[in-house]
Amino acid sequence: MTTGQRITEKRKALGLTQEALGNELGVSRQTVYKWESDGGLPEIEKLVALSRRFGVTVGWLLGVEDAPETAPAPESPELTERQLQMVEEIVDRYLAARPRWPRWQKWACAGAIALVIFGAWRLWQGTMDRVDQRLLDFNNQISQVQRSVSQQVNGIASQVQDILDRQNSLLAESGAEIGGYDFTDGPRGSVLFSVYAVPKSYQEGMTAAFTAESGGEVRTAEGVLTEGQRFSAELPYPLTDKNIALSVSFTLPDGTVETQRLDAGCFNRLYSQTLQPVYVGMDTELYRQIQDGSLSLTGDARLVFWYVDADQRDSAVTEAVDETIPVPDIRSARLGLFRDRKLIAWAEPCEKPASYLGCEDYHFARLPETDVPVEDGDLLCVAALVEDVYGRRYLQTTDFFTPSNGQVNVFPADPPDSAVWDLSDWQF
Repeated sequence: MTTGQRITEKRKALGLTQEALGNELGVSRQTVYKWESDGGLPEIEKLVALSRRFGVTVGWLLGVEDAPETAPAPESPELTERQLQMVEEIVDRYLAARPRWPRWQKWACAGAIALVIFGAWRLWQGTMDRVDQRLLDFNNQISQVQRSVSQQVNGIASQVQDILDRQNSLLAESGAEIGGYDFTDGPRGSVLFSVYAVPKSYQEGMTAAFTAESGGEVRTAEGVLTEGQRFSAELPYPLTDKNIALSVSFTLPDGTVETQRLDAGCFNRLYSQTLQPVYVGMDTELYRQIQDGSLSLTGDARLVFWYVDADQRDSAVTEAVDETIPVPDIRSARLGLFRDRKLIAWAEPCEKPASYLGCEDYHFARLPETDVPVEDGDLLCVAALVEDVYGRRYLQTTDFFTPSNGQVNVFPADPPDSAVWDLSDWQF
């Protein structure tokens, strides 16, 4: 698990949005998004603030130590069966060595001895508890020293690595930023990167080419030499949710090619963030209609709905959206029931039921009345097939549910933040 994933996990466990957490820490929501997408690491004081807010150690956030285990429960103060046997044995030996006493004296003596033994045991137990506490405190101090030393060593190693990287770098200066979007370029649209690089050692006749790569798909653009021995280019690349790596290759006059990755930050999830967020829901009774190997679509269980809420950009569905990225409007949306990503039936639009108060922005639909055969392990969900004004189509889903041994298990869609799916995996 990465540091960003740990921050996301703890934030959601506390019910905080990215904006709320950023307000508590004195940073913007975009900064929190950058942390959670592993586009950058929080500064030391922010890591400390996060660890205090989440109730974990900084080492756990950075993935260098496990979470502390729960302390064992204190032992019972009652005498054990073995201890009782020891008391009886001591009493018997004592009485055998003395004249026979009356019964009451015998039991009084036994009780006195038992009290002495119990008192001694309690004294010993208290002493051991103090020893254990001191040992625990000592171990905690050792752990703190180890963490401090580890942090210092890691900090020094990072600084040394940065120095080596700068010394070995081919670049005196470089950068990249998003210059625009073209939603008519291909099925998903494209993003335009404005990139530049200044070589540390320029040679007359040197040329440069910039490259963008993600998942094996590569696009290149020739660099234009401008003032100050600076090469620059406009580099378009198809929109994708995968990380996009940018680099520059210098070709020297003798034909030698040297390549350096641009230190331009993190470019990922660009595609999903250009899609209008759509919330998809359904009546929870649909989960309970699976019986005897069949999903029975009758009554209110057939009701599904969706709506667009472009103003609620920090909602649970669209937390990762960057407000600086343009989001085209929706042209149409259609709801359907799917099994193993294959269409079972489309839902038809209907009026809002009287039981739904408010919900003016919702669009409702009903599935046809039918029985759908299902087997254990089948993945069922309701999904909205959405098309924006540029003709780009995508799917957003509800949670999945699946029958298993007479029960219905429900689990979140993946990816959980947006539940946006590639149409190539689905059949209509």
